[in-house]
Amino acid sequence: MNRNASQQEIKAKALCVFQHEDKILVAEYNNAEKDLSFYRPMGGTIEFYEHSEDALEREIQEELNQPIKDLVLLGVIENRYYSKGKLKHEILFIYDGRFLDESLYDQDTVVGYEVTSNRRFKGLWISIHDILEGKFVLYPEDLLGLLVRTVFDPLEMHGEGLVEPFPLLSSRN
Repeated sequence: MNRNASQQEIKAKALCVFQHEDKILVAEYNNAEKDLSFYRPMGGTIEFYEHSEDALEREIQEELNQPIKDLVLLGVIENRYYSKGKLKHEILFIYDGRFLDESLYDQDTVVGYEVTSNRRFKGLWISIHDILEGKFVLYPEDLLGLLVRTVFDPLEMHGEGLVEPFPLLSSRN
């Protein structure tokens, strides 16, 4: 499938959910095209020949000025989407991990700085229950299914009437 040779680029990225109790840490973004706020775990692009764990440690150090530990790979998501008039394609290594500074888990928000876009951002601890209830839009789309299968207990959540047991989700068309 040849869409447009000038747009054909696949990016590899590493993201970390930093799960704490029933919450994950995410950054808030705005999609002006859809007039939509959405939320995505922190992390960034893997540089050539860099391991995804090393990239994640570097990105979190750059964005939050915080060292991290205990990284566990939850899964890999292939994300294809359309943004700003272009097709986008990325392979995402999704990790859970811990901050060395435990006080971050007691903060409602964490302020970060994104070097590539030269902007400050706000990290929020949001509840998986609020995401499931549609109060927050989580990207990439397949991330919610991955979290329910790997981090949060779907049987416990189903018992609380919050979710139906999740099938394996895919945004593949």
